[in-house]
Amino acid sequence: MNPALRTTRPIIGFEERACEDCHARKVKCDGALNGFPCRNCKLAKIHCTVPERRKRRSRVIDQSSEQRGKKLKTPVSTQAIVPTETEPIFLDSSPEEHGKEKSQAIISDGAADAEFARQHLVEFFSQNLQDKPIQTRLTYIGSELSTLNYLVRQQSINQRVHHYPSSNSYAPRIPRQLQGAPSPSLIPKDAFVLPPRSISDALIGAYFEHIHGIFPIIDRERFLSQYEAPTSTTPLLLLHTICLAGSHVTSTLENPQELKRALFRRAKSLFDGRYEEDRMHMVQAALLLTWFSDGGDDVCANAWWWIGVAARIALGLGMHRDVGPSKMVEHDKRTWRKIWWCLVQFDVLVSLCYGRPQNM
Repeated sequence: MNPALRTTRPIIGFEERACEDCHARKVKCDGALNGFPCRNCKLAKIHCTVPERRKRRSRVIDQSSEQRGKKLKTPVSTQAIVPTETEPIFLDSSPEEHGKEKSQAIISDGAADAEFARQHLVEFFSQNLQDKPIQTRLTYIGSELSTLNYLVRQQSINQRVHHYPSSNSYAPRIPRQLQGAPSPSLIPKDAFVLPPRSISDALIGAYFEHIHGIFPIIDRERFLSQYEAPTSTTPLLLLHTICLAGSHVTSTLENPQELKRALFRRAKSLFDGRYEEDRMHMVQAALLLTWFSDGGDDVCANAWWWIGVAARIALGLGMHRDVGPSKMVEHDKRTWRKIWWCLVQFDVLVSLCYGRPQNM
């Protein structure tokens, strides 16, 4: 067949619709197949919002005049409607209008974020800032130049308090009580796999025997009581990172390198997925992840990089400020002080080791 007589048609595939939350997190949404709300929003227990679909008009299909004439009973001149270019022409809008639609979608996402921030601020000031104790999450109001600091000072009696209980508007991406296996589109299933009890006992024992004495960032009694309880409430991220550190100081295990890589992969998946609600655990985990490095030429997983991550989270929490006047529970205050000074010391040591500037 003459190539000039071939019909060039754009392939039109099935376009799946995704809810706004799945689209923002760039994960697969099954709402178009199984109906809304999608499975991800059900697991995360959040509202599933489906964006409104815009209707489009049909496209002009590029065909040769001879082939079109064969299908018509009366020959018609099609030269006026056959484009000279091989690409299909959109009749519904111009490139400027497509740009406007894209910018409108960005504005819509920004409006949702702004509404969430407004809700968080309203709930924060609606609670009793003077007497409510700090449980899991807290809000650091920053220095005197911060707008939040100024607003809090208008109703706060004690000007020395810098940490207040956070509002309840935070919803973790992963629900604490999962029904069945976790969704792979949120956090890989491998991250929720625990080592056998005998191996985890040996790794945790090695950690507290060889590391904890010079690196006391974990409340030993509290962690072991949670770990040994019949219904264990041990933070999963801390369990993986403590086992990872312990695997570097024990020689009784088979295939230790494979075990180290598996523990690091699971811990990093939980860390990147923001699984832990208590941000103090994020600082502790980042410090413990300094024990693992993905090779000598690595930049994004060595000790210097993880010290920087721990430093930024700690400064965001306000660990460098006095927590004495706050409503934080006493054992958390003690743990904060130990974490902060271990972070300061390791920041200096790691910077000297790698020949790079300090993170704080």
